[in-house]
Amino acid sequence: MPKIEQQIGKKLVGYSNIASIFLIKALQQLNSNGRLAFILPFEFFNTGYGKEIKKTLIEKHLLKQIIIFANEKDIFPDATTTICILLCENNQLQQDIKITNIKTTQEIKDISNISNYYHHKLTNIQLPHQQKWTPIILSLISPQKIPEGFCQLSEYGTFKRGIATGANDFFALNKSRIEQLEINDKNVCLCITKSHLIKQTIFTDDDLDLLIKQDKRIYCLDVKESNSQAVINYLKLGEEKGYHQRYLTKNRNPWYKLEKREPAPILFGVFNRGRLKVIRNFTTGINFTCYHGFYANLLGHNLIDKLFIYLISDLGQEIIKMNKRSYGNQLDKFEPRDLNNGYCPNMKQFNYINQKDVNKIIKIAKIDEKKAILMSNHLIKQIINREITK
Repeated sequence: MPKIEQQIGKKLVGYSNIASIFLIKALQQLNSNGRLAFILPFEFFNTGYGKEIKKTLIEKHLLKQIIIFANEKDIFPDATTTICILLCENNQLQQDIKITNIKTTQEIKDISNISNYYHHKLTNIQLPHQQKWTPIILSLISPQKIPEGFCQLSEYGTFKRGIATGANDFFALNKSRIEQLEINDKNVCLCITKSHLIKQTIFTDDDLDLLIKQDKRIYCLDVKESNSQAVINYLKLGEEKGYHQRYLTKNRNPWYKLEKREPAPILFGVFNRGRLKVIRNFTTGINFTCYHGFYANLLGHNLIDKLFIYLISDLGQEIIKMNKRSYGNQLDKFEPRDLNNGYCPNMKQFNYINQKDVNKIIKIAKIDEKKAILMSNHLIKQIINREITK
């Protein structure tokens, strides 16, 4: 990375992908009045490493047009991520940025001059480099708009990533393995170690007990007694297998000490296809990085159930998806910040919803998720309709 930074003359964020590095280099080599067409992942607009590049594109008036594809699989069948094309020109002219949305392959064949073919225009001010561009761009072409009065989810608390062990195979344990190792209960904790362990949108102690009986890896090593002989033996076994030399573990002291997390009342799947995986967690289980956990502040403490029914509603899902990072094949990824920056009803709007109705939905969701979603849709529509009739 330092060698690349020296060559391109820019400091890079550690998670910069190769396409963004080539874009920086290409922009640097663009002659006066030179033009550039660059294909790169659409997720670039939402990433931290993209901020400085977006700043360059805007401040130097290089970006002229953004082309996105509704039918990208027809055009780029082998792509494993969502594709867009940037058209740049080094003419020093401050011009509106054109947004083109290609829907069919026939549409491409009919275009004679792509620079004259666009659906929307944005000024430089409307594309601030420090913000995610995906919601801004999608808001132009999507019928879904953020309803009046909605606030950011971070008003009510914070999504945090799950525990990163650096060696899940070592830290994730099942009941039989714990008994075999003779590790006592003080040195393990209940933990959701894989996304697929939770099948339903409501996760209760009964569900957790069933996973324990099925001998699933639903425990995490959580060393409290480092002088316990059973713990010492297992740690030694881990060191023999080199777990202590992995990237995360070797940077911890001691290597087996994990970060602290409280059980999160709402869990959100990191990777999703189709509907977003939202779980109301009623257990004392913590979670690995397969889920992000929501931790309410004082304002959000009494709104957890209402937030949950909003997140499983169709409207809630569509609004949260505006901050998604697409990886192709309809695979979407969310970082905690993407969720925290998502929008939801404000306090007054949530107060329009009767808590008894919310409790009823949660009860039904245990046995009929589809019906619970329909009922959630109805409650959220009450908020929207009330705002419209003001």
